[in-house]
Amino acid sequence: MKSPPIHQRALVTGASSGLGRALCALLADAGCEVWGVSRDAAKVPGCCAHALALDLTDMDAVAAFADGELKKIAPDLLVNGAGAGAFGYFEELDAATVSAHLRLMLEAPALLCRAALPAMLAKRRGCIANVSSLAAEFPLPCMAPYNAAKAGLSALSRSLMEETRGTGVRIIDLRPGDFRSGFMAATTRAGGDNTAWEAARAHEKNAPGAEAVAKALFHAIASGKSGTIRTGGFFQCRVAPLGARILPEALFAHFSRIYLGGKREKAGHR
Repeated sequence: MKSPPIHQRALVTGASSGLGRALCALLADAGCEVWGVSRDAAKVPGCCAHALALDLTDMDAVAAFADGELKKIAPDLLVNGAGAGAFGYFEELDAATVSAHLRLMLEAPALLCRAALPAMLAKRRGCIANVSSLAAEFPLPCMAPYNAAKAGLSALSRSLMEETRGTGVRIIDLRPGDFRSGFMAATTRAGGDNTAWEAARAHEKNAPGAEAVAKALFHAIASGKSGTIRTGGFFQCRVAPLGARILPEALFAHFSRIYLGGKREKAGHR
């Protein structure tokens, strides 16, 4: 693969597994000096030149890192890739879980973007890639905190695209569909709908591997792309967005429920 010529210092969160781990390997192989960030530094792959321990749900720690070590690193490429899931009806999820997911996938990335931008703007080059999800457009049943965080992250990316226009800094809003990463196995479950749970597990099982998504993101970085990039199967990335544009909202919602599973007729009914 072609080496991304201007992004030689890369910082990747969620580096210990899935998409983040696969991307770190591609970046390192292309000659980038990679800082891999994970809650447990021991799990950061050996391809990373630097392994950093950071709990992205701890806002004090994130703020200290953003204003300290991140500014010293001054990465040319920042990839906000950390993520997690909690499955259940919204009222079944405890307040701590809801708050932690919003911090992990929205608040922490926002602070890291804010800290990385000044150096990129001063050099008039750099790239920020925020790993969102197609759930930002098509919310998953019984995963409200995840949906909300990813929608907010995509909105943040869109804001940054407008604010950095013409500066030489590129912003990528990556919206993957289902891919095999062990996400569902790591998702905590508090209840929710059984058909939606089984549908989500089946979709992940039959989806492309994390390496395919990592290659798509790497290609976008290396080729100088910016904007919203969707990856995944034909139905998720082509048919669903088209259907959302041309079908009446109620009809599209009906088809979405068939595909995603989940049906709660009355409050309190399981």
